[in-house]
Amino acid sequence: LQDGLAAHPEIVSASLTDVLPGKGAGLGSFALEGEAYPTDRDYPLARGVKVTPEFFATVGVEPLQGRTFTRGDDRESLPVAVVNESFVRRFSPGEEILGRRVRRGTSESEAAWRTVVGVVPDLYMEGVGQDRDNAQGMYWPLAQDDAQFVSIAVRGRGDPATLAPIIRDEVARHSPDTPIYWPQTLEAAVNEDLWWVDLFGGLFAIFGLGALFLAALGLYGVMAFSVKQRTHEVGIRMALGAEGGSVLRLILRQGVVQVFLGLFIGLGLGALLSRGLRQGFTLVEPWDPQVFVGICLVLLTTAFLATIFPARRATKVDPVEALRD
Repeated sequence: LQDGLAAHPEIVSASLTDVLPGKGAGLGSFALEGEAYPTDRDYPLARGVKVTPEFFATVGVEPLQGRTFTRGDDRESLPVAVVNESFVRRFSPGEEILGRRVRRGTSESEAAWRTVVGVVPDLYMEGVGQDRDNAQGMYWPLAQDDAQFVSIAVRGRGDPATLAPIIRDEVARHSPDTPIYWPQTLEAAVNEDLWWVDLFGGLFAIFGLGALFLAALGLYGVMAFSVKQRTHEVGIRMALGAEGGSVLRLILRQGVVQVFLGLFIGLGLGALLSRGLRQGFTLVEPWDPQVFVGICLVLLTTAFLATIFPARRATKVDPVEALRD
């Protein structure tokens, strides 16, 4: 089936896998050769995915170390595995991972020891939008294991939507009674698991912009009212010889100090509270500096405008009128 698909002129590469990238593979216990595990609870966890050798080329991934699988990695050959970057960072930091052996299961496992032959980039084995702290995983050849259900991953030359009839015809040619399910792009498959991110992300974006607008509106009103109350003070300063520019700088400086104090407190609370929102973020960090800088610029600009215009009007007050009041 895979070779027949790959031979089609509209298809660049075809492969099989039991879990697509971004769809989330389950966690399972495993043993790393050379490590001691006192009890079964002490065995570490990693995700596992079965693939054909063409899988990494189909999704456009090159090995970072070693190699990926070949057609020679079958049931008659040495059991092998490929691990991702998160696996290396967690279980073999600063040590050579190539050549070490891993085995699925705990102390009573009868699974074969697999030699690590390569390292590949993380491919969201934990699923997109999930906790990145559990992204560690390994791959092993589909030819060395069994799978009750597999996905066909195909890279085409044009519109991916046109590949569904080709895949269906090729499957029917080999096994007319075998149906295929959910032909769709990988992006669409991943988005099925991200509907809640889109929904709540959109809602919180609206709430956040609304809160920022209200904060800016309130800040403008408070600052403008505060400066307006000092109109007579400005007039007296002008009557005693102060220049308009110096008065403006005085009022601006006092207002900016207040705003910076508020921003300092707000940024600290924002960074602290954003840790609890990490689960709902995809491809961005909850303390994204662009967001924090953007908010600060909006509030600083608002405070400046709220201060400068009333202050300029105050400097135009007739000092005689100010003294009379």
